[in-house]
Amino acid sequence: MSDKDQTTKTTHKKVIISIAAILAIIFVYQTGILADAEALTRYYNCTSRVANKNGTLSLQNIENCYDQVFKGAKQAEKDEADAMKTASPLQ
Repeated sequence: MSDKDQTTKTTHKKVIISIAAILAIIFVYQTGILADAEALTRYYNCTSRVANKNGTLSLQNIENCYDQVFKGAKQAEKDEADAMKTASPLQ
């Protein structure tokens, strides 16, 4: 094989590897988006179920669904409230 053929093969390998890496990154990104959409669907289904069961939908019902679907939401809200209490006011 000549040097030109070897260089061409090396270039083709680099291009193929680059395209494969880009496609892998896109796949992982899209999978993350689908997981977020699934959580929103479960949240919507929870609120719909509560509203259909009770005939009403209160703010407490909505918060309960939010905390059920998005685990750790209560703790995050507590942490944020604590941080706001301990933060010094701007003067």
